[in-house]
Amino acid sequence: MVGLPEPIEHIDYYIDELRRYTVTIEVTIDKLKEDDEVDICSKAVDLFRDGSIDGDATIVYSEKIRDVELDFKTDLPFNRAEWQKAKYAEMELNESGNPLRPHEKERSKSEKKLEDFTEK
Repeated sequence: MVGLPEPIEHIDYYIDELRRYTVTIEVTIDKLKEDDEVDICSKAVDLFRDGSIDGDATIVYSEKIRDVELDFKTDLPFNRAEWQKAKYAEMELNESGNPLRPHEKERSKSEKKLEDFTEK
């Protein structure tokens, strides 16, 4: 049995922090005539989101939630199981670490089978 691969930090994946931020955004809106403060706030958020108005953002609070592993090439969450499966295939090993048997190997699309030479 061959040594099973392990991902290498800073080559296959990297660790980053997932954080939660509380942000305040201060915007100024002119010429709105609304009775309810909730309507004014809602309108301000909509205008800020679509880029119609600018505002100043300030981080009020930040907390670390947890460390996350990210794929070094794609910056997406690192999937160890998929990575190991790909490495096993690359090394021509099955998931138990033994060499692939002929029926487990991926066949070339141009490879002929016995059925191709016999009449059907």
